Amino acid sequence: MITASQEARGEGDRLVAFVVPAAGAELPSISQMRRAVAARTAEHMTPGEIRVLSSIPRLAGHKPDLVRLRQAANGEIELA
Repeated sequence: MITASQEARGEGDRLVAFVVPAAGAELPSISQMRRAVAARTAEHMTPGEIRVLSSIPRLAGHKPDLVRLRQAANGEIELA
């Protein structure tokens, strides 16, 4: 899971989590994922939204493309 900050309109920043399921794994529901994260993290670190992706966008050096993730979190681009 990777998180990105989202500028919620008039509400300040909030966290959006991006999840890629392992090959062949059954994905838990969004509410199950949210409860699991909330049980292990402080409230302010619990994502306000969880999005499932087929893959994380990567830079040439194979690092996650945090700019594209942040743009997706803000609704500026759509990731598959």
